[in-house]
Amino acid sequence: MKARTILILIALVSVLTGCKTQQICVCKNVTDPMQLPWLKQLLNNGYQGAQVMMIDEVTYHSEETNTDGAGFQVGFEPTCCDLIWPGIYDCEGKVLNSYGGIAGDCYGDCTIVVTSRKRIYANQELINKYSLPD
Repeated sequence: MKARTILILIALVSVLTGCKTQQICVCKNVTDPMQLPWLKQLLNNGYQGAQVMMIDEVTYHSEETNTDGAGFQVGFEPTCCDLIWPGIYDCEGKVLNSYGGIAGDCYGDCTIVVTSRKRIYANQELINKYSLPD
C-alpha cells in the first residue's frame, strides 16, 4: 500500500510541476554539473583531451522513438576535426547521439530535436579564447 501511495504522489508532483516524465523532472532539477557524478567527471577530465566549454540542460523530442526526454548537451573546446563528439546525453550520462568526424556524420538517434535549453555551466575563459557566443 505504501509503494502505491508513493507512486501516486510522484505522479501528482510531476503533473503539478509540469513535467511529462519523472526523467524530465530529474534533469530539470540540475542547476550545477557537480550534482551529477558523470557531469562532474566530464568537467574534471574533459573528452579526448578537450575541456568542457559549456553545458546546457535540454529537453528534446525524438522522432525515431516518438518520445520526449531530458538531458544535457555538452560543448567541448574545438580540437581536431576528425573526432566524433557526443551530442545529447541522457540524465544518466549515456550518449544518445554523436556528431563529427571528417564527414560530419551523425551517429545514434539523429532524429532528436532540442525543444528547450538552459545553460548550467560556462567556461568563460574558453568561450572568449575561441570567440564563441555565450
